[in-house]
Amino acid sequence: WKITVPTAFPFLSRFIKIVNATELQAHAANYYMERTLQEHDFLMYSPSLVCAAAVLLSLNNSDIYRAEKVRNPNLPGIPSILLEYTNFDKAALLKCASEIAKHVAEEPVTASRRQLIAVKKKFDNKKFSQISMEIRNPIFLELWNAVPKEERPYPPPSLLKYK
Repeated sequence: WKITVPTAFPFLSRFIKIVNATELQAHAANYYMERTLQEHDFLMYSPSLVCAAAVLLSLNNSDIYRAEKVRNPNLPGIPSILLEYTNFDKAALLKCASEIAKHVAEEPVTASRRQLIAVKKKFDNKKFSQISMEIRNPIFLELWNAVPKEERPYPPPSLLKYK
């Protein structure tokens, strides 16, 4: 038996394994997930949904494929194994992923105008492949375009502005 608290980390670890993420993709997913911990907006999502969405963004970040020297990557969209394993709705995953992409692109600031840069600094370390500075922030549109048109659950109304 392994007893653990229901935090995001065990979900993230499991999702990274089931999609066979590369080391760089795993670091990116960890960075995206930890950035969500600084944002009040993510309290409405379950930790498992946030982790699944973070993994999706890391799998569909073309800059990671460039850094790994993969020519003409075929972005996977939403892997069916992840949908089967989580039973999440595509619309919910895409909505959460769009929120993550938006917040990762912004600098987190408190109400008193103090910048929260600890997570960004942590992931600028070589131990994490300097993912926060060397790899471009996730672009939700890359994930959206990787999903076949007939499988898209809704049009991305205002999400396109987060390019």
